[in-house]
Amino acid sequence: MDDARALIRVIEAGPDVPGRLSALSRLYLAVGDTTHALAALERVASGDGDLVLSQIFSSSNLDKIRGSRRFAAVLRRFNLDVERLTAPDGGRSR
Repeated sequence: MDDARALIRVIEAGPDVPGRLSALSRLYLAVGDTTHALAALERVASGDGDLVLSQIFSSSNLDKIRGSRRFAAVLRRFNLDVERLTAPDGGRSR
């Protein structure tokens, strides 16, 4: 957990590179900070970063926020299947 928090600080202070915000969202989820994870994804959706689509489809870490209206709004911005991807398992059982 401390390693993840240290990496968050490094990435936040580093340059804005492709995938940065997606990485931050995963790290925030790893430490249980769903508020900051959603904020990072919202920044991606507003055009400030790149969304790693494989994360959205396959990561069980996102199951923590799949029921969030904020997460559904991010999915809509990318014209993704909101109903499937906001299911408790992200539709992986289909």
